[in-house]
Amino acid sequence: MILIGTSGFSYKDWIGVFYPENIEQSGMLEYYSRYFSALEVNYTYYSLPSIRTISSLIKKSDGKVRFSVKAHQDITHSKALPEGIFSSFKEGIKPLVEGGLLDAILVQFPWSFKPSSSSSQRLNEIKNGFEGLPVAVEFRNSDWDRDETFAFLKELGFAFCIVDEPNIKGLMPFRQWITSAFAYFRFHGRNSTKWYNYKESWERYDYLYSRDELLEFSSHIKEASGVVPKVLVFMNNHPLGKAVENARELMEVLSEEILK
Repeated sequence: MILIGTSGFSYKDWIGVFYPENIEQSGMLEYYSRYFSALEVNYTYYSLPSIRTISSLIKKSDGKVRFSVKAHQDITHSKALPEGIFSSFKEGIKPLVEGGLLDAILVQFPWSFKPSSSSSQRLNEIKNGFEGLPVAVEFRNSDWDRDETFAFLKELGFAFCIVDEPNIKGLMPFRQWITSAFAYFRFHGRNSTKWYNYKESWERYDYLYSRDELLEFSSHIKEASGVVPKVLVFMNNHPLGKAVENARELMEVLSEEILK
């Protein structure tokens, strides 16, 4: 099973590019579900999920979409974990768990999160906090690019988030490590000029992958699908609907590759 989608869906600059000109925000997910069967939910990084909001997402997508949700920033960016953070988060996503629509919880750490005893402790706390739930871990710092990381994630049962991002010293390179029962790919684009030097944060993701680049990715995705039963693929190059364009083209490329 290869599931392809985008990181987020309710972008105003997708109107007229992907969404019809007259669409209301409340109708975006229903429209999205006509084309994609997977979605990475990012709002849960900024505010804790609620049963009401998550239930609304399921209703609007009519059960056609499977979800991955980003862990709250207090889990990944705080020095100390707030009391009850895991129970609050799990309570909010309960409709996804009970409905069998949760594919993964994405734990995305900042560049400042480097290998250390305290980092290992945080990963173990996440293991205990999300016990029994599928977790994917994204590292930004290239210090994690070592065999010990692969072994530790495998021990924890966490999926390593395979990222494509600019080839900048210090950033995590593309590594196809399969460390759990599912694979998780995340494509940020290759806009090295704007990754750090931007006026608006969205600029770093302003990149359209070429068909040749997508062909390169398709071989990796196809290979992963031969190792694990589920492969999740999300495009995060969202400005002006580039994520949608690349996700749809990647579907075409993969279909052609599989039929060969």
